[in-house]
Amino acid sequence: MRLEPRDRQVLAETFASRVIRRDDLISFGLFGSIGRCNARLLQLRTAGFLKLKTQLNGADLQAPYYSCTALGVRLAAGELNIPAAEAIEIHRAGTRDHTLRHSLSCNDLRSKFRRELGGATKLKLVEWSPELLCRHEFQSSSGKIVTMKPDALAIVNEGGHDRFIFIEVDLGNVSLSKFEEKVDRYRLYACSRAFTDVYGADSFLVLTVTTDERRLSHLAGIASSIDFIFTTWRRLSQGKVVDPIFANGGFDQQHLMSGIHAATGAS
Repeated sequence: MRLEPRDRQVLAETFASRVIRRDDLISFGLFGSIGRCNARLLQLRTAGFLKLKTQLNGADLQAPYYSCTALGVRLAAGELNIPAAEAIEIHRAGTRDHTLRHSLSCNDLRSKFRRELGGATKLKLVEWSPELLCRHEFQSSSGKIVTMKPDALAIVNEGGHDRFIFIEVDLGNVSLSKFEEKVDRYRLYACSRAFTDVYGADSFLVLTVTTDERRLSHLAGIASSIDFIFTTWRRLSQGKVVDPIFANGGFDQQHLMSGIHAATGAS
């Protein structure tokens, strides 16, 4: 099989996202039709670059998902400028069912951002980087090595300015104490200037999507800061990203743009 540039991009997206569905690839803009996407995915499977899974936790899936084989991982690593040995190590570690559900939820959120932050909207999605591509290890002022592993980074443009939104997809399995540690890491990331050194910006927003209103209130109570906002999957399903479906530390409903302005100090 002769690999085209788009094939390599498919492999890169699949590996960076851990798993991917046909409709994800279409939503991300790699294919314009179901037929073409199906045909190319079949060719990539037949050639040994992708494998297909139709079950999760022993239950049949309405939308099967794809993951890279070892051969696909090597090609994806080259496309992503990741050392092949590091990529293969990640691949060999495998993926648990919970991690698969988490990855698919991240894809769902990315698709929503792409659908709704385009066209004539005031906020436009410029870039979406999955966790693998926005990890950052830095040294704090105390000399401690800190590793940042957001679930994703969304860069949106607002009024000609790029705004940085780190994404946390919470499925309710992380203890509140662990979430508090994560919040502390984000604050250290901002205070240490490590974020600015990498992205050239002074500030960022953290958006957490969680399971329900009760969980939201617990998490928002921990991260009572202007640079953290929260929403639930139900809120997202009932509104658009540009609607007032987010909550801040004071539990006030607000627009995403309001959260960005509060975090960045923009007027």
